[in-house]
Formats: sequence, C-alpha cells, structure tokens
Amino acid sequence: MKKHCEKLLLIIFFVGLLLSCATLPQTSSWIMLQEDVFTSSFVFENSLVHLLKADLKNDKIFLDLQLYNKKENEKNVLAKINAGPFIKKANKTESVGIIYYKKELISSANEKYDMLLCLENKELKIMSQKEKFDKDVFFAVGGFWQILKDGEFIKFADIKDSRSAIGYDEKNKIVIFLQVEGEKFSASKGLSYEQCAKLFKELGCQNAIQMDGGSSSALFLKENENIRKKNFSLFNKTHNVISWIVLKSK
Repeated sequence: MKKHCEKLLLIIFFVGLLLSCATLPQTSSWIMLQEDVFTSSFVFENSLVHLLKADLKNDKIFLDLQLYNKKENEKNVLAKINAGPFIKKANKTESVGIIYYKKELISSANEKYDMLLCLENKELKIMSQKEKFDKDVFFAVGGFWQILKDGEFIKFADIKDSRSAIGYDEKNKIVIFLQVEGEKFSASKGLSYEQCAKLFKELGCQNAIQMDGGSSSALFLKENENIRKKNFSLFNKTHNVISWIVLKSK
C-alpha cells in the first residue's frame, strides 16, 4: 500500500510538472487572418501572450510606420503594435528616440537605445541608434534594446512587465509581433526581457528588439473587418503612443 501511494504521488508530481511547463502554440493553434498572416494567444510562464506572425516574402503584405499625429485610413491594416518610447510635456507627446520615415528625420536618435530598421526591400535590421544607416531605409524607429542577437540571449535584469517586441528569423522572411500582458498582475504576471528572447528563439527568430512596454503595450488585430485591441491594459481603447509598426495588405 505504501509503495502504491508513493508511485501515485510520483505520477501526480510529474503530471503537474508537465502541465506547469511553458508551452508554445503548435501549428494547429495558429489562426489565419489571411494568406501568410497568422495570430495566436496562449499562456507562457504564467503570462498571457499574443502573437502575430507574417511572411514578408508575400508581395501582398508589408510593414509600415504610423505616427500618432497622422490620421490614416486603416482599411488595409491587418495588425499594429506600439513602437517607440515617449514622454509627455505640457500636453505634447515627444519621442524618446529616432523616428525616420520616407526619407524624413522626424525625431533624433537616442544613443542609449537600439532601433528597428525596415529597408525598402522589406529586409529588417536591428542597430544601435549610435550607428548611421544607408539611404535604402524605408523607416527606422527607436525601441529600447536588442534582446536576441544572432540567436544569442542578451542579459538584462529579471524584471517582469507588459511587453511589446518584434523579432524575425535568420532568412529575414518571418516577422513576429509579440505582446505580453502584465497590467492585471493577478491574471498575467508579465515577462522579463530574457523570457521574451527565449520565446522568440523557440518561435524560430534569430533577432529581436524590445519596444515600449508597460501600459503603452498594445497589439491591434483585424478581426471581422474591424481593428480591435487584443490585450487587456489600463487603457480601455488606446492612448497617444508616439508610433506604431503596422502590417498592411496591398
């Protein structure tokens, strides 16, 4: 009887261990928004995670930049995620880092942080804002720091929060938007930079950058012809974040 109880306890322990492990979405759990564009939501490390995955080799989709003070028709928007950090001064929103769009420098670089570049051929790069870039850049937007570089994790303090981040694979083909909920702590703990980097790597990315997080973190997806906010935050709709990285269809 004693041996039977010990065996039962061991079974219960290992089942509990398996259930508590972080799991990633399998192919069957990705929901297709349109050809080569997928979304998924799941729990990872006690946090609710929302993903958008797109194949940029598809000529019918591309990345664009949207600024908070520019009214745009969102008819061809498939998804958007908040981008650069910002501050508010006397009811004015100012970028904390570079914004370069269609050959125009809108906001100056902040050399403490990194930036995401989208070239005119849709190739993505992550660079320090200290670096100069070529003229073939479609847009450049400052984030915080690169968290995954050539498949290697970059060390940061273990601080959990809501996160917005962008990663891409080795062939510069697949781009992933990552949004992690962390505002309602009892329901979702939030992730650290390193946890985000590990998640990106497990999803096949080689490089990733952390964008603005906390209460600014937001992912919008087109569902039933309407753009809707996917994540919970302290703001029911959205507030004036400085910039959005947008996935559009032609």
